[in-house]
Amino acid sequence: MERIFILGPDSLDNIAEAIGATRMDIPDNYSSNIDCKLHDFITQHFGGRLDALILDADTDSHFAHNLAIHTRLSLEAIGANALCPIIFVTELSYESFIKQYTDSNLFSTGNVYVTCLSELSNILPHVRPLELDNYKSDFLERIKIKPDGETSGHGLANQWGASVMYRIACGEEIGMYEYPDYDEFQKKAYYKYVLASITDLQTLIYKEKLVGRIIDNSISAEGKRVLLIDDCANKGWEYTLRAILEDAELDVICQDGINVKPRIKDISDLTPENKEKLTSQDYDLYILDLRLDGDAEEDIYETSAFSGMKILKYIKSLNRGNQVIMFTASNKAWNFKALLAPDAGANGYYIKESPEYNFPEKFSEANLSSFKQDVTRCLSRRYLKSFYRFKESIAEDSQTLLDNLNNKGIATTESGEEHFLLRMLNEVKAQCDIAFHLADYAMSPEMYRYAFLATFRPLEIFASYLTSYLSDTNQLMYCGKDGGLIAGNTIHAGSKWIIEKGNKPPRKLRASVVSSIFNKIKTIYLFICKRKDKGLLDLFNQLVHIRNAIVHTKCDVNKGRQLTEYDIYTNLAFSSPQLDLIYSKERYQNLFIQMSKLGCLYVNQDAIEKNKLAKENSSSTIREDQMDVLVDKDIANYQISIELMFEVLKDIYDAIRKPVLSGQLSELNIKDENDTTEL
Repeated sequence: MERIFILGPDSLDNIAEAIGATRMDIPDNYSSNIDCKLHDFITQHFGGRLDALILDADTDSHFAHNLAIHTRLSLEAIGANALCPIIFVTELSYESFIKQYTDSNLFSTGNVYVTCLSELSNILPHVRPLELDNYKSDFLERIKIKPDGETSGHGLANQWGASVMYRIACGEEIGMYEYPDYDEFQKKAYYKYVLASITDLQTLIYKEKLVGRIIDNSISAEGKRVLLIDDCANKGWEYTLRAILEDAELDVICQDGINVKPRIKDISDLTPENKEKLTSQDYDLYILDLRLDGDAEEDIYETSAFSGMKILKYIKSLNRGNQVIMFTASNKAWNFKALLAPDAGANGYYIKESPEYNFPEKFSEANLSSFKQDVTRCLSRRYLKSFYRFKESIAEDSQTLLDNLNNKGIATTESGEEHFLLRMLNEVKAQCDIAFHLADYAMSPEMYRYAFLATFRPLEIFASYLTSYLSDTNQLMYCGKDGGLIAGNTIHAGSKWIIEKGNKPPRKLRASVVSSIFNKIKTIYLFICKRKDKGLLDLFNQLVHIRNAIVHTKCDVNKGRQLTEYDIYTNLAFSSPQLDLIYSKERYQNLFIQMSKLGCLYVNQDAIEKNKLAKENSSSTIREDQMDVLVDKDIANYQISIELMFEVLKDIYDAIRKPVLSGQLSELNIKDENDTTEL
């Protein structure tokens, strides 16, 4: 043995010299804040090589016992030195000595020795360090460390949980300068005990193995706004989330009952400033703790009674599309089920790991991975907030229409039936409710397709109510006052739409005769709404083909050269006149870029073939960078198809809305049959 420490009075100097040990005085004033002082003492003196630790138990048995415990638990702080043999020196008999430690199992653990001074030199050659492979069986499983009385269950879980998330995500402990409170927390014996219980010991004792082992667990959140609502945000959660959510704008509500009173039991307890954050601010994600009233909610077993659940329901009542991830220190399955239930509507949850449950490190890694997936998914679903507002606006429009029709005295027909426009809006609202809920719960390709079809359906309703087709006259019609029809045969002539004037038909329509949904919508858009088409109808036509491909399991979209993100970004961001883009409205930029990343955007194959043929015939060519863009039908297997369909629905309804709400469709100016104005 080369380096031995003996702690005791100066009367042990001769003994220390005889055995080649370094004697150290027992420090004074260690009784208060003992964990921190013992930790600092150990890291200061035992950081180098330590072959044996000898403790004079007769001078201060309490200190000797606590120092031994802390030393053994300090794998992370002093590495293999924590495994050194620990020798208690006493002049008491073994039986008398042990009686002092009736509440401790330390002396039943491995490689802890008890002897007298006269025998010390004789046993030193025979003592051995504790083997790392036996650390858990011979030490951890034989000793019990409890949290001190200063640390409540709620506070302990939060401090521990934040440290676990940070360690797994960042590959290191939270530093004392970044978070001083945690630096003190990790010096506690209980913290060290739990850390050693759940962590791979090789990783813990040899810190260099940690370097490069943890992959980057940051989450790309540039430009996203996140609101953290947690009474323990200042216990490390705010700091940890700022480290994980890269470039996000993080706001915090931390109403802890100390700096801000009262603590949060319900929405009414929020300060006006904090309530304003919930009601007025536009956040992409809310991260909400289940128990905002701390230890006062320890004995609550009904999930709906938790303060966080009440806040969750309030946030969802503002807009069902708001994305909320719940933080909970509970490991009870019924809480998770209640949080994700339709009446609550949480979009995910993260378990704050309490040291009381000794979660293994594999669980911690899986827990963080699940959180990352939930955050990424929630941040991609911002459109649901717009979808929710849109469907609610349909109900408002229905009321506006009813008021307008009542003012004209035509809200109901002579037979007492509701005006067809009112029926139309009510059906659209009901279908939008279905579409929204399907989109809200969609998490698989099959569910995405169902939600896509449901979002497509409102346009079919508009087409059904506002147009009809007469096969014998080859006329596509649009509805006029009181449900009457005005003829308008549409002819596609290159880039020109010619709309011929017709007469109101005297005959009853044949229900079995239909026209394509595309022809109906383009008639509504160009004829009823008098809009100019800048690519929206072409995009809608492609969505029609995708809808048909799902419903009829055919109608493949032609493929050509796959477009890259660079192609789309260049053409959209800088308005470069190259590709004949489907719809270059600025709001669609990000959608097209995402579609290109998924490999679902192509240059029209027909255009490529025509270009090839033209080159062979030495005629004029179509530049390859000026060809039509097609959307692949596989886009329906992704969430973005729902968002794309919603945006198109919103744009088309924006055109329909004014003439519908006026209730005066028959008064629209029908274009002359000779008018070939390019629209």
